[in-house]
This record gives sequence, C-alpha cells and structure tokens, in this order.
Amino acid sequence: MVIVLGEVGELWTDEVLKMLEEGEVHVNFFPWASIEDVRLQLEAAYYPILQVWRGGSLRHEFVGYHCESIKKILEQI
Repeated sequence: MVIVLGEVGELWTDEVLKMLEEGEVHVNFFPWASIEDVRLQLEAAYYPILQVWRGGSLRHEFVGYHCESIKKILEQI
C-alpha cells in the first residue's frame, strides 16, 4: 500500500501521483489541509510525505522531493 500526504495542486504531489498512476500502483492520497489530526499524531511538520507499507509494516518513508528514490522503490512493489 502506498500513502501520499501532500497538497492538492502542488507540483511534487502531482508528479508523484502521476508516476504512481502510470505505474498502476494503487495509492491512498490524503490532502495536507484535511488531515490535521493525522499530521499531529505522526508529528509531521513538512510535506510531501510518501509511505510504502507492506504486510502491515512501514517499509519506506520519504519526506520532501525524492523522485529518483521513489521510482526505485516503486519498481520493487
């Protein structure tokens, strides 16, 4: 499972969502402005955040722009 926390209309968020769509990866997108409680629980101060979960465990987390790293991880999904 891939989770993206980002701002609607923000360049990085749009690029990552497009990359995931092209790779036919199912993504759960949460708009930054709509998830204040979640952000507080995660102690998330910066976006965008991309998390890759497998078997109920967090495997990778990226905060900020890491397009090439994300591509490598998504190839393994």
